[in-house]
Amino acid sequence: MTEFGTTRRRRRRVTSRRLRRILLTALVVTSMLLLGAGWVGYRGWRAYGHLNSAAAMA
Repeated sequence: MTEFGTTRRRRRRVTSRRLRRILLTALVVTSMLLLGAGWVGYRGWRAYGHLNSAAAMA
């Protein structure tokens, strides 16, 4: 009976570690995607301003 109890605890620890790793990975991937989208958006905004000023000169 004690072996079964320790096995369940061990599984619970492994499951919680796996869940923590999955959540941390999801957080990092989501953060990187948001940073990438923000960078692309900022570059697009700068290019849009540049095109507007170039069109105003022409």
